[in-house]
Amino acid sequence: MSGDSDGPVECCWPVPDDQADEIAARFPDLTLRTESAHQQAFARQEAPGRWETGTQVEIAIEALFARASEQQRQPSGACAAY
Repeated sequence: MSGDSDGPVECCWPVPDDQADEIAARFPDLTLRTESAHQQAFARQEAPGRWETGTQVEIAIEALFARASEQQRQPSGACAAY
């Protein structure tokens, strides 16, 4: 996937529970989804596009796990590289 592709896009922002239905109604093409509060971490590529090698992906994932360990956090799900 590149910066010029029409790939998936996800925009997330918290909304007050008592206003969620009203806000969702203003954006009928979007899906309202409720998730428990959590933190996310990601590794950004130097240049947009595909990872050049599997080694780059491995280094990025290792860095994410190292950061989580430094912050005394435990991943709660799978790790993905996009």
